[in-house]
Amino acid sequence: MSSPSKQSSTATMTLPSKIVDWIGKKEELEFVLMRVPGDMDLSQLDGVAIEPEEDAQPIPLPETVYQEDAQKHQMVAVGSSTNNSAGILGQVFPLLPDESKGSTQPKVLSCRRLNRFSRTISIHKASKTERSKKRVSTSKATRKSIAKESALQILKEAINTRWNTIEKENQEGIKSYVVSLNIELAQRDADQNTRHFLMKLNETLVCLVKQEWRLNAWESFIPDLCTSAKSSQNLCENNLKILQMLSEEVFDFGPETMTSSRVLKMKQTMSSQFACIFDLCMFLLKSYVADKSSVREGLIKTTLNTLSHFLKWIPLGYVFETDILPTLLGHFWDPLCFRIECARCLNEVGCLKIGDDPDSGKYEPTLLQCFAAVVNKLHSIPVEVFQSFEGLRGQNRIFWEVFMNQLSLLLTNFIRYNMKAVVGVSPALATLAKISALPNDEIFKICVEFWQMFAAQLYLDREKARKEQSQKQNMGGGQQQQPPLMLSLSGSTDMSVDVKATGGGHEEEIIAKYQPILDNVRRVMIMRMAKPPEVTIKENEDGEIVREGEVDTDELAMYRMMRECLIYLTHLDPSNMVNIMMDILSENSESPSDWNCGLLSRLCWSVGSISGAMPENDEKRFIVNVIRDLLTLCEVKRGVENKAMVASCLMYVVGQYPRFLKAHWRFLKSVVNKLFEFMHEPFPGVKDMATDTFLRICQKCSKKMVVLQPGETSPFVNQVIETIPRETADLDVLQLCNFYEAMGKMISAIPEIPKQTNLVNQTMADVRSKWQAVIKRASFGDERILAEDQQAIRTISAILRCYERMAVGVGIASGEAIKDIYSDVLLVYKLYSQCVGASRGSSALFSWENVKLMRKVKRDVLRLVRSFVDSAVAEQDRMKAAHMQLADDVCVLICSHFIPPMLQPVLVDYNLAPPEGRDPEVLNLLTTMCSRLSSSVVGMLPMMFDQVFESTLGMIKDDFTSFPDHRLAFFELLSAVNEKCFESLFLLPSQDLRLFVESMVFGIRHEHPTIADIALKLLSKFLTQVAANPNLAQSFFSEYYENLLKQVLLVMTDRHHKSGLRQQVQILAMLVSVAANSQSANMPNKEHTMEFLVGVLASSFNTTTRVELEAFVLSLFAKCNGPPQEFSRCVQDFLVGLREFSGTSPEELDTYEQDKRKALNELLQGRTVQNEAAKAEFLQMDKMVPGLVPQYHPLRADQ
Repeated sequence: MSSPSKQSSTATMTLPSKIVDWIGKKEELEFVLMRVPGDMDLSQLDGVAIEPEEDAQPIPLPETVYQEDAQKHQMVAVGSSTNNSAGILGQVFPLLPDESKGSTQPKVLSCRRLNRFSRTISIHKASKTERSKKRVSTSKATRKSIAKESALQILKEAINTRWNTIEKENQEGIKSYVVSLNIELAQRDADQNTRHFLMKLNETLVCLVKQEWRLNAWESFIPDLCTSAKSSQNLCENNLKILQMLSEEVFDFGPETMTSSRVLKMKQTMSSQFACIFDLCMFLLKSYVADKSSVREGLIKTTLNTLSHFLKWIPLGYVFETDILPTLLGHFWDPLCFRIECARCLNEVGCLKIGDDPDSGKYEPTLLQCFAAVVNKLHSIPVEVFQSFEGLRGQNRIFWEVFMNQLSLLLTNFIRYNMKAVVGVSPALATLAKISALPNDEIFKICVEFWQMFAAQLYLDREKARKEQSQKQNMGGGQQQQPPLMLSLSGSTDMSVDVKATGGGHEEEIIAKYQPILDNVRRVMIMRMAKPPEVTIKENEDGEIVREGEVDTDELAMYRMMRECLIYLTHLDPSNMVNIMMDILSENSESPSDWNCGLLSRLCWSVGSISGAMPENDEKRFIVNVIRDLLTLCEVKRGVENKAMVASCLMYVVGQYPRFLKAHWRFLKSVVNKLFEFMHEPFPGVKDMATDTFLRICQKCSKKMVVLQPGETSPFVNQVIETIPRETADLDVLQLCNFYEAMGKMISAIPEIPKQTNLVNQTMADVRSKWQAVIKRASFGDERILAEDQQAIRTISAILRCYERMAVGVGIASGEAIKDIYSDVLLVYKLYSQCVGASRGSSALFSWENVKLMRKVKRDVLRLVRSFVDSAVAEQDRMKAAHMQLADDVCVLICSHFIPPMLQPVLVDYNLAPPEGRDPEVLNLLTTMCSRLSSSVVGMLPMMFDQVFESTLGMIKDDFTSFPDHRLAFFELLSAVNEKCFESLFLLPSQDLRLFVESMVFGIRHEHPTIADIALKLLSKFLTQVAANPNLAQSFFSEYYENLLKQVLLVMTDRHHKSGLRQQVQILAMLVSVAANSQSANMPNKEHTMEFLVGVLASSFNTTTRVELEAFVLSLFAKCNGPPQEFSRCVQDFLVGLREFSGTSPEELDTYEQDKRKALNELLQGRTVQNEAAKAEFLQMDKMVPGLVPQYHPLRADQ
């Protein structure tokens, strides 16, 4: 980067002196341009450096003529008494139009006009006396540093957004000034603050380059930068950092900040000019090799870091046809000061996909030789580093942690991207096994990810080889090609050796060569096994009993990855895996007084994770030994807490092996009886664990419990029913819910519905007697006792929850039991509705606690009906799919006996209640009814719209945050109505249909991702169904098309809705294709729609020209019937372009015209739709690998 010429220096003077002083070092801040929060107390800001605020609001102007422009820019000029509005600031930060010249070109306000603002900030030069009286928390130097960085940030934003509106002369002035200041600061030996400011200045310079390259200007930037770098080592180091930033901006962040065509042009420019960058890097590296004192160590580190960023994308010839790799390995690996940076460069080389290059054949030997040389270098790592890693301290610990991280990435990426490099992999794998044992989570995660891939590839290669060998024996044929990992491991790893695969022996012999390494990996995985996901029964904020899994954290992701790895390692050698686990268990059991409970837990998690990965007989022997040792350990341990710990491990292991339990009835019965004993254990957590394990066993082994087993007088389910009062005596409400759901799952294994119904009635006999006892208290005419007695309310709630969990477990068969108490349940609901309504206001008849409990019971009633409808209809669908006959249609039964008596009271109560008294569970019930009963509830839609839709929308329409539960339930209800009752929507009155459409539009405007995602999917499905019906489409689009198109555009161009961009683009493409493919006079017209789109965009955004908008709209219509990714790219380019103001120079206008002509040509060519159907095969592959699908995954529901 050369110094500016004299002519350029003259151009620098066009910068206002105030901005120069601010960025430079002459004076303090005299001019600020910032956003001002509306509630800021301006009187307190005198003399204080201010940074822009996030909640900025435009300053209200007294002159209405200026209001519109001020709202567009949302800025206020802040000035001192100096009236200087000329120069660049007048173009970079426009506020008001210059009416005196009759143009709309904005300019900065003079200080005389600034006085007209209702709020003005003045930052004066305070005297030394005043500064001593008003001391601020920061020093003068710190304030100056903040001011300089703020000014630089303003300049950077101006370059990014308004560069095209600045005159050419002033553009050159800014370029010259930034370059001059950059050279001046880079050549100094700067302190920390200056280095930080220089980094920001480098970012500003990169922004300048991105703007200039857009129009093929400043193409000499990279050559000039490389040439000037040789004049000074300080300047050279800074120039390398600039090149690194430029590479990141183009290749890493380019698609997010620039249009696709602009990114492509910049990539081409950098690739064409990379020769000078490469020459500079090699010049520095070779200079250091020739004379280590001639180049600073810090400069070499910067060179290697910069080179690592360029190695991601440079032409492969620079990597494999030059001496860069021998230079790195020969001179920069051994010195510890460069080893991390060298490993980072080699890692990027290992990630290169040479198979995509036509010359990959000649590059492959060099790449494999590079890996062989890296493997040779591993011997130089001191053994003490692995043995005493935890003892390392200070900088030594930091260095080895960073290096091991880079080394693990280097080795794993070489093998992952170049499978043929595993020919000499034994030392590399051995080193990775040692690295995996290091106590560093990030390093361990890298290694686990690799071992999972490596073990999976080994297993799949072995299975493929076996299959091909079998086919060869049966059918004959030539020699089969070896899979990638089935290679010979013999041979030297010297650079001069041909390391290509030479064939290999039998696959079992090949895996045997990996065995010592894989044994170490198995042991490390077991001893560091992550915690499996826990599913717990809990009561949420609304009082609902729910089964919740843990949040999808990094630990759960690690568990899933380690579980798959252990399964593949078990398939490779089951006996070895069993021996290692039993050895660890024996070591932990030999000394009961000195045991590691954490290690025991991790071992049991590992044992549970490989369930199903071994043959059944081997699994039987293994699990029997594990259970025997755990029972022995439980007996010898002393202390309730220790026994509970071992018992929890035992129950977890047992619950993970349902195949073993189903094959051994007596053991299964013993386990369940032991669980019943644990249900009386007072130690915290034991009863929860026992009921949860009981539920898991009933999900998998229920068929064994409902048939008569040898040696038994009756099925086990009958034995359990007889002991229910005794076994549940010590359980709380949540544990009872778990228990009755488990009983429902057990009973559901009986194929005959009448038998199920009989057993359900017997199971619920104890609960029904408690219900009758409570209701009997109100049967003498005094119903208020049910509302006044808190214990009675709690009992009613617990009983309803037990019925609800039974309905979840057994489905249809619970209908008779629920019907027996249903009339009383509805009376309780009506009673509590009246009592809650009477308690509103000042004259409350009941305490707040009573009201809260009654509302909880109302929710329990609604959940009972919802769960029964959901589970009963779902079970009927499963029975129909299995071609099983039902005596009565469940939907008819529900719609005749359950829904009519409760629907009107519930909906009327919801409508009449105040907003805070409405329960979202009503909406959830309606959602389930629409989803499950579909056509049976069509006649109820008018009542639902009348009583629920308008009242709920009135609660949530004023903002996007209040009543979050109602909001979510409301849009889920809309989705259910659209999916199951779509055609019925058009039979509703026109105002109800309009309400439905407006609700969808309101939903997509939400900033909350969950609500917006539901609404976007809803709108997409709705429009798809409308477009599929020509009669509906004509009437619907004639009324709603333009408004929908406008609303989707407004949401899509709002950055707060960025998370839903993909679905927004799909909806926009759907709407555009309606007009593009229109062949009817009643459908939206293509030409009119184009004009409408251009008009909407032109009125909403003042950063673009009409030619740009026309080109964009033409591109939309040209690409709406083509590949979705092209349409999406077109929209993304437009959204990126909105961030900066378009230029009006002849060159830029010509560019816009070319884009418009290109889009018009594409439109005229009539490109056809290319639908791409992509189907995931992951679950199918899971089924191919035994044990890979978790035991309680839905795919195993029929096992």
